[in-house]
Amino acid sequence: MIRKLCAAVLCVAVIGTSGADPVLPKAPPVRLAVVNSYGEALSVRYFSATVDAIARAVEPRQLLIHEYDPPSFLKAAKTNAFDISIASSGLSSLMLERTNGSALLTLTSFRAKDPNHANGAAVVVRGDRTDLQTKGDLAGKDLAIVGRQAFAGWQVPAGDMIRQGLDPEHYFGSVTEVGMPMTNVLDAVKSGKADGGFVITCLLEELESEGKVKPGDFRVIGERKGDSGFRCRYSTMLYPGWFLSVKPSLGSADARRVLKALLDLPPSGRSGLYWTVASDRKTMRDLFTLMNLEPEPRGIRWALREYWQYVFGAAILLVILILYSSVITGMTRKRTVALMKSEEDRLRAELELKKQSEKIGSLEKVRAVGLISSMLAHELKQPLAVIMNYAQGLEMRLSRGTMKEEALRHSLSEIEKAGEEADAIVDRVRNFVKGKESAHVPLDLTSEVNRTVETFRRHTDSPITVTVPWSPTLIVCGDPVELGIIFMNLLRNAETATSKNDPGHPPRITITMRREGERAVAEVADNGPRLTDEAFSRLSELGKSTRKEGLGLGLGITKELAEGLGGSIKFERRSERGLTVTVTVPLCPEDKVKAYWSEQKTKNA
Repeated sequence: MIRKLCAAVLCVAVIGTSGADPVLPKAPPVRLAVVNSYGEALSVRYFSATVDAIARAVEPRQLLIHEYDPPSFLKAAKTNAFDISIASSGLSSLMLERTNGSALLTLTSFRAKDPNHANGAAVVVRGDRTDLQTKGDLAGKDLAIVGRQAFAGWQVPAGDMIRQGLDPEHYFGSVTEVGMPMTNVLDAVKSGKADGGFVITCLLEELESEGKVKPGDFRVIGERKGDSGFRCRYSTMLYPGWFLSVKPSLGSADARRVLKALLDLPPSGRSGLYWTVASDRKTMRDLFTLMNLEPEPRGIRWALREYWQYVFGAAILLVILILYSSVITGMTRKRTVALMKSEEDRLRAELELKKQSEKIGSLEKVRAVGLISSMLAHELKQPLAVIMNYAQGLEMRLSRGTMKEEALRHSLSEIEKAGEEADAIVDRVRNFVKGKESAHVPLDLTSEVNRTVETFRRHTDSPITVTVPWSPTLIVCGDPVELGIIFMNLLRNAETATSKNDPGHPPRITITMRREGERAVAEVADNGPRLTDEAFSRLSELGKSTRKEGLGLGLGITKELAEGLGGSIKFERRSERGLTVTVTVPLCPEDKVKAYWSEQKTKNA
């Protein structure tokens, strides 16, 4: 519909510009991008007068119109696929931060007199759902959204939840992306496929005024009443209305004519739509910072130049580890050769069997050194990834010039923690090579598991849900680094196992803990695909991986660390799908438990 309307506008514009023989314009066409959030019928009525005015302003150049959803709109901006755009204020601001251009005008109407507070989100449920009265009633329920890149359709309500201390990714039972237009969200809620949904403000009012939605079909929960100048139902903070933005490819003369044409355009439609200027964009910048929607990185060279100290330190550490591994390997090889030669000279005939046995033992030592090096590389990936992520985050914030001291201190603190974790892993491997045992101290298993889960959530990019039900306090004797490695490896393997789940099985991990006699039991269960007999038999074999890109070390290391704590690890396929890994660790003796609580009491005093 939008394409047909714009084609008709173009025909009228071209016919009206000449009374003589037609002359093809030499200038390239002007490309207009429109994000189709409302559906074709509403979009045509919203922007028909605007498209007509732009077409007249850029004559004799031809006006070409393209429709986009949020993801394809951001991709098109990177390739300079348009000259003018009409999109939500949040999506436009994010696009301009990541590419180039300027926001000229803001769309508003009689429903929103203040252009700085003309756009937000409404949390909707079906009108007959009496069990859903507040936002809190949606906890654990199924939610429908158009997509996570939609400004009012996800980022605005998700930002409100984060301000309230809630995690929007794990608050609901499921979050389903139904795609544009936003009326798809209403269809999902009305059909019962979703309990609630996020939609842009004034969409319900527009559909009700056209008779496409009956009053009472839907109800807005968590409705706010603070802004008397805003005449639509809304559940969140309000932000500037839709932006009209121009790219440098348009040219200043054409941009000036478009600006004048739209400012002179009278209010149109039943909603009284007109273009004006928004003066306050701080709310959007605060939301982007809260949601970590920063501009994209400038590249590896810029990162190396800005954070060379960290990169240099990590490089030195890596070189030291490689040299250390090489020295150990070389010493082992020389010693093995010497022993083999000596045995061959002394026991050539009568000790042939013994000599062959020692050869096998020597080869096993060489293999063990290689596995130690691989183990070190495997476990250092997580803290090094944290360092790189925060380094890139600092880069993005510094590029905008909005870095605050508090955010800088937090990022540096996280980098320091990751460095300490890497140092602890190196010490653990060094002790492993020297045959030393780790110092075991009383630890709260529940707290250690929750800390590891929080670290995993903070640094994973997958949409996996990790649930840790309440469990009693379980004091075990162990090394916090080793416990962290055990459960981080199990979380990573479960994440990999569920990464290819079909849409009907959202990836989930559940960790339950309980006491059985004098032992603590932790079960890590996932809903990944059912393993074959061959893959299941290889799970705990050190050096053999069920993934093509894996080192085959994660579960092998986990098994060895659990046994080093005096415990055990067991793998069991679940009845329908997925795997359950059971880790059993002895509880601390009573005297050490009393010492632990005494120490905690002293710390809290």
